[in-house]
Amino acid sequence: MWRSLGRASVVALVGLNAGAARAELLFHGDFETGDLEQWTFLLKPEGLSVVMDPVFEGAHAGKVTITANELWPNGLNRVEVQHEPEEQHTAEGADLYYGYSFYLPEELTEDDHQIFYWETNAKNTGNYQQMMHVAVTGTHMRFATQKPSYKVHWEQDALVTAGTWHRLAIHIKFANDPQVGAVDLWFDGEQVVTGAKAQTYIGDPTFVQHGILRDTIDKVETLFMDDARSGTTLEDVLPVANMGGGGAGGAGGSASAGMSGAAGAVVSGSAGMSQGGAAIMGNAGTPSVGSTAGVANGGSDAGGTTNLATPGSDAGCACRAASRRPGGFGLLLFGVAMVLRRKRAPLARR
Repeated sequence: MWRSLGRASVVALVGLNAGAARAELLFHGDFETGDLEQWTFLLKPEGLSVVMDPVFEGAHAGKVTITANELWPNGLNRVEVQHEPEEQHTAEGADLYYGYSFYLPEELTEDDHQIFYWETNAKNTGNYQQMMHVAVTGTHMRFATQKPSYKVHWEQDALVTAGTWHRLAIHIKFANDPQVGAVDLWFDGEQVVTGAKAQTYIGDPTFVQHGILRDTIDKVETLFMDDARSGTTLEDVLPVANMGGGGAGGAGGSASAGMSGAAGAVVSGSAGMSQGGAAIMGNAGTPSVGSTAGVANGGSDAGGTTNLATPGSDAGCACRAASRRPGGFGLLLFGVAMVLRRKRAPLARR
């Protein structure tokens, strides 16, 4: 939920200037209702709550509190929310994007924790099967697919930073043929998996779950989550104006590797959004937003099996105006920049 008209206007104008494909936001799980009613299903709801701090955006976020008592019939600890897209969005040949932000107040243990995964709902086959997951072990993150066989496509150490908002985003091309099915993954705006081949459709609709699915351990652990989005484009789930997380807005971030977006926008950098609104102008500077984050493998769902995983790298957002002179579209951006200077919402994520 955008809290600054100026920031939202910049994103819209940059998209218009680039002639980007029309986006279609299909789902927004932002907890702004103050309850858990946005979700299709809750797994161990006694461990789920809605809080007002910390938040990634808006005024509310979801909180996961997991103990040894949150025990699923398969012998694993789990506390999760579930979103099941409309069936046509996970059918053969469909393309779907999904992203959400998570925050750990302290590092997870070295045990396997799945924090994000996709699974079939057994509507047609009668069998729940996990298709892919992101897992965290300590600060290590990994991403793996399960079909036609288990395969780790990416992992990285020292990635999941406590006290920082991180964002995961995924693009799935659904196909029964493992040479056609494909997955892309972004961590904090940086693409860490590109076109990973896998069987991503097996005849059943697919749902997504995030929270914590872990080995059964005697430790209380906490995870916050916010701004879950599903859509038809990457921009739906990695909103440029709201990328990155963590500490207070800084004097700017680095503009290195990342994702290309509308109007040549680059996603990369470090924590915070750069200061000046006038930096929207191409010759005035480059505003940046950023943070760090991680990913890992995980377990299964009702009756499914379990696997866990590893992490990624560092990124944020930087936008650069397409026009270098304050004429035509440049004047429009300049006007928006002035709005940002006078009326900029705080960007600190704590």
